[in-house]
Amino acid sequence: MPTCPDCGSIIMEGDPYCSHCGAHLSWSDDYGSRGDSRMSDYEENYFDDFTLNEKRREELLEKISKYYKVELEDLDVKDTYTEYIFLRKTPYYTLRIVATDQFGGTIGIKRDSISCDYRKLKENNDFKNLIKDLNIEKISVSLYEDEIRLYSGDKVYLLDTDNMKLIEEK
Repeated sequence: MPTCPDCGSIIMEGDPYCSHCGAHLSWSDDYGSRGDSRMSDYEENYFDDFTLNEKRREELLEKISKYYKVELEDLDVKDTYTEYIFLRKTPYYTLRIVATDQFGGTIGIKRDSISCDYRKLKENNDFKNLIKDLNIEKISVSLYEDEIRLYSGDKVYLLDTDNMKLIEEK
């Protein structure tokens, strides 16, 4: 009795698809004469490669998550590739990093896809009082650590968010 090559359920010879998983079935003379669902060498290699690629993809996503201290939040599936949206949410900012697999067998961070939302920080009254006499030109966050830097003229300050203090960097 033939079985579905995808899910292993028993199928009726000649059926166009598996009634259990919906896989499309192809009935060649070779398949019918075998009477089973053994895959060709090509199909076995394809599924082996697919499994290895999935495992590699999971490893790369985990590496990005640990390295940048972000969590995979969402996927945006395109026609030929996927974008992976990672976030680091803190009480004062949200870091958003988009990685993609559109470059072949690896996953890379898109150069223009790193952004921070500092609205929570800017709305904090303690922060407003802390910087009221400074002309802050830029706020940045470390991609690798939870560190916020403020730039004012030729000075750079590290923001101690626990004590809401500025530490001037030399």
